[in-house]
Amino acid sequence: MVQVQRLRDLPGSPVAALKYLSSSTSYRGSRSDLARAKRYYAETETDSAYAVQRVYDKALLIYDKETLYRSAKRDLWTYPGWRVDVSKALRSSTQKDLESAKGKLDREQELDDALGNGIRSRLGALKAYFLNISGPTWLVIVFPYFLHVGSDAPSGALLLCALANTYVY
Repeated sequence: MVQVQRLRDLPGSPVAALKYLSSSTSYRGSRSDLARAKRYYAETETDSAYAVQRVYDKALLIYDKETLYRSAKRDLWTYPGWRVDVSKALRSSTQKDLESAKGKLDREQELDDALGNGIRSRLGALKAYFLNISGPTWLVIVFPYFLHVGSDAPSGALLLCALANTYVY
């Protein structure tokens, strides 16, 4: 398991928050998220409380994305497709979208756990294993069966089965 450093609480001012996040975020897309937030701060008149709050909200979204990313690095989720769901969540542009994506991750994991300690994961892996076997390999696996169908001598078929198993594994 990957050891992940804990995030500190986000500083209260937007500038301090952006400075802290600049050195502590590492999820894919964090640099562009930070650049957008910094550009918004630089181009907006920060005299109004609303503008300052918007910049801080953008920093908070980046902070929450980093928290999600670090949770993923700790293998918090194990159901099939969780990496895709985390990737989609990290592309969220609003706090509401991110919260919805986090909820989906947790519900999917809960369902996977309820179905017998990761049975969906095992079935997904088994499905992927069989789908990734090439056509010629399937021929090598199935061919001995057809040799055995009309004959009384199973030794040749068993030999070919053994060869097919060594070829596959």
